[in-house]
Amino acid sequence: MVQLTVKLGPKGQVLIPKLLRDEYKFYPGKDVVIKETPDGILITRPRTEDPIAFLERCAKEIGQKKAYTSKEYEEHLAKQ
Repeated sequence: MVQLTVKLGPKGQVLIPKLLRDEYKFYPGKDVVIKETPDGILITRPRTEDPIAFLERCAKEIGQKKAYTSKEYEEHLAKQ
């Protein structure tokens, strides 16, 4: 896990270092989700696929595969 210290800009902006932007696919013009958690602030990419749509696709493929793990779902989202 990387820990970096950055300065808060005059307008309250924080620059996400290039190392992290590349790792988490944060690109200019793309949306990010900022969420308050008990441990602090979490910045993530928004989910691009509706979980219901994913489950409907899974149901259609039931004959091909018996179960989908949460890891497979996360990997699917990471590809998008």
